[in-house]
Amino acid sequence: MFGNKVGKHDHNITPISLLKDIEQEFGLFHDPCPLFGEEWDGLSSNWGEVNFIHPPFSNVEPWIIKAIIEKIDEENTSILLLPAKTNTKYWMEYVFPFSDEIRWLQKGIKFESDFAEFSQPYPYELVLVIFDGTKKIDFKNIIQKKKKKSYSYFQTVNK
Repeated sequence: MFGNKVGKHDHNITPISLLKDIEQEFGLFHDPCPLFGEEWDGLSSNWGEVNFIHPPFSNVEPWIIKAIIEKIDEENTSILLLPAKTNTKYWMEYVFPFSDEIRWLQKGIKFESDFAEFSQPYPYELVLVIFDGTKKIDFKNIIQKKKKKSYSYFQTVNK
């Protein structure tokens, strides 16, 4: 998750306490991005009505796009655990315009790897980005903002 600085493995285990909090609020959820190995393709699989996705942080964009498609086509809800890299293209093109809610998590979450728990907490801010399948997307508003290239953090978070 930390890129080349920490290790060669990009998949880490979400802390159980965070998973319990998500389950308490949203109920049972499907995990289309489990640690099953390379033969599992969560981007091609069917997702559930409620999904929790902790994607590999080096390649989050296709998971965000799939969550948006699930919201639009299937009216499914997806909760993604993402790094708060708000200056990136995928945040500007997908997270800000299409998400229904962004929840900032406290800094310093400790992940477990496939091998052993990291000795240091994750050094960057993390968020839960929620694409709520019960809410419709206002495409007209998104297109107008894209034309003006005016994305405002507060316009998106405080919908």
